Amino acid sequence: MSGPYKYDIGELQETATGLRTLKGDYESATDDREATSSSFGFDEISGAVEEFVSSWSDKRKEQIADLESAYEGLTAVIDNYEKLDADGVAQVSGTGGQQ
Repeated sequence: MSGPYKYDIGELQETATGLRTLKGDYESATDDREATSSSFGFDEISGAVEEFVSSWSDKRKEQIADLESAYEGLTAVIDNYEKLDADGVAQVSGTGGQQ
């Protein structure tokens, strides 16, 4: 595509795949607070670890939603770019542009 915008669809697809993989990793992470905090043995440390794990669990849920949103947005860009490219090829080759 000429003009100021050039996209490497392969790289965009790899990025989308990476977002989907990262989302899966976040979803499969556990937040076993008792096992994590009890492994430290000291009440002060255990309490701090439990608080961190709880906070991390809440933030992880937000990040999962953000990763899904980024994935959906990027795949929409890829789909639209591919459609635009196919329509352009069809118009240049004289086969129309309608699919």
